[in-house]
Amino acid sequence: MIQIPYEDPDGPPKLSPEQAKVSPVWRHVPPIRTIHARHEILPQEILQHVVTDCSVCASISVCLEHARRFNSNLARDAVFCGVKRGLRTDSDEMLQSDGRYDIKILFNGGWRRIVVDDQLPYHPVNGMLMCMSVLPPRSDPTAAPALWPSILEKGARSHFISSV
Repeated sequence: MIQIPYEDPDGPPKLSPEQAKVSPVWRHVPPIRTIHARHEILPQEILQHVVTDCSVCASISVCLEHARRFNSNLARDAVFCGVKRGLRTDSDEMLQSDGRYDIKILFNGGWRRIVVDDQLPYHPVNGMLMCMSVLPPRSDPTAAPALWPSILEKGARSHFISSV
């Protein structure tokens, strides 16, 4: 049975004018071994690309620093993957994602669930990710970077920063 990837019925979030200038291509992210990084992501490893509002990047960086200092998972545990929705794993098993991510965000004093698909904006010529991303781990520079921060940013932008 062929599984059709989830597509957000609301479509992609509004892009910044700088992003829109290059007419990015929305692509499904490559398969993710695990939804979470296999190494600790440091706040300075968050890369802000072509965006005009850095509040989401800054918020995720603060959560990463909180995790480093207090052994918490404020940002990372906010993202739930596809078919295994609600289950978090740091093992090597392949997550059978249907392209859907549920994001849990505390907003204006209440918890919100945001559902987004796994499509992210890429530069049409050089293939660079055009949203927030993470440096690859120093221990393995060829490893694919963690994508959960990009998915988390997409959820925040699509539902709370639509005026950017």
